[in-house]
Amino acid sequence: MINAVGYIRMSSDKQEASPAQQRNEVTALAKRDGYRVIRWYIDEGVSGDATEKRFEFQRMIRDSGSGEFQAVLCWDQDRFGRFDSIEAGHWIHPLRENGVHLVTVAQGKIDWSDFAGRVLYGIQQEGKHAYLRDLSRNICRGLREKAKQGRWPSGNPPFGYALDEDNRLILGDPSHVRAVQRLYRDYLGGKSMMALFEQMAADGEPAPGPEWNIYAVKRLLKIELYTGDFVWGVQKTGKYHHATDEPVFIPGNHPSIVDRRTFDAVQQRRLRQRGRCTPKRDGGAFVLSGLARCEACGCAMYGTTLDGWNYLVCSGYLGKGKKFCSRNSVREDVVLDHVIGAIEHEYLNPQTIHRLRKELHRQVQSKSKTIDAKPLKKRLAQVDKRLDTARRNMALAAPDLRPEYEQVFRELKQQRRRLTAEIEAASVPQHRRLAEQDQNVDRAVELFSQLRTACQKANPVTLREFLRTTVEKVVIRVEKTRQGRRHCYRLLGGEIHMQLFNLGLTP
Repeated sequence: MINAVGYIRMSSDKQEASPAQQRNEVTALAKRDGYRVIRWYIDEGVSGDATEKRFEFQRMIRDSGSGEFQAVLCWDQDRFGRFDSIEAGHWIHPLRENGVHLVTVAQGKIDWSDFAGRVLYGIQQEGKHAYLRDLSRNICRGLREKAKQGRWPSGNPPFGYALDEDNRLILGDPSHVRAVQRLYRDYLGGKSMMALFEQMAADGEPAPGPEWNIYAVKRLLKIELYTGDFVWGVQKTGKYHHATDEPVFIPGNHPSIVDRRTFDAVQQRRLRQRGRCTPKRDGGAFVLSGLARCEACGCAMYGTTLDGWNYLVCSGYLGKGKKFCSRNSVREDVVLDHVIGAIEHEYLNPQTIHRLRKELHRQVQSKSKTIDAKPLKKRLAQVDKRLDTARRNMALAAPDLRPEYEQVFRELKQQRRRLTAEIEAASVPQHRRLAEQDQNVDRAVELFSQLRTACQKANPVTLREFLRTTVEKVVIRVEKTRQGRRHCYRLLGGEIHMQLFNLGLTP
């Protein structure tokens, strides 16, 4: 029997029976065709083209290199994926390289190593993908028509509103309405978003989700629907089609919760406050933002400015509230000083330098034992021969078949480049590779000896990028104390996770 894995996917949570039905069909297929299912991979409620969210699918692709299985069994080709043929090649290539084929209940065995099999698979795959695009277009058309009538298109209405029988917005729970009004009033009164969510949670105000957090506050403070004007389609969403080419705007469409003047004033304050905290695309002025981790909850710590100082604050607290984690915060310059000191002490330590040289030498010697240039050259000759054949076939092929030959030609060129690089690495004498590694260590020691001076001159973006080439993460342990009415936080220590080993962080 052939070892295989079963893959099951359903697109939405409404397909309750689908996983069980798929498993039964795949199990029957395995029994009939002589496969032994050693493991199941299941993605629930994920679209077939949202591969970045199909974590079990990705794990299955990675596991294919273990050699434990030689086949993937699915109910239908669209359960394997609804991606187009270009993206399909990205996921199929490692399976084919690892000797794994696909078998479906609906289409049978799919042979990716055969020209006709690849063409047939590509045609069917494009058909599966076209279904998604057509479905997206039809859904967007329906949503736009509802919006143009001033009716809520889909999903739950914003916090504070409800829907009548005609899907029009009406005022919802009075306590929800009062919570929104308080949020806008207090923000205009000068409270920060962080203070707002803490106060709302402390006073037991009804929350738009499980509990108040800073992200809920940010979201509610920019909902223009609260003015009574129907605004829809400002942000274009959708992978294939947007629900609207131009936003839908219907003034006075439904009861308002806040007046237009208050809403506009809140937006102006939000713009003024922007830039005082991260995360930003380049991290702003914060060197350790996102690189630091809260030891208590494991979440990233991001930068914010208070009284002219840069602080790192736990995102677990910001996003999930005090039930999840304390408001652990610490001045960034204090942490950075200890991080640089620990790196200098460890990397400039003669024992560490000796360990580093020894490890790099071991890797070079180990790789030298495993690399044999003879079989690599033999494989290169075979690839060159296949390249010549593919070049001739491509020149003689009909225009509609040229794309398929071009894809094969590109794959062979990639194999040739990889083999050439491996042969060149195998041909370099071991003593020369050892000398190159020693030179790398010497350059690194020289750089680290100038680290503190360089850090004082470098801008935050450059310094952050440098640290991320060396430091994996900095786990921070903070002590919380109370002084009068204020809570104070003090750095107790932590751990610096380097690319090669971990260092202690001791103030």
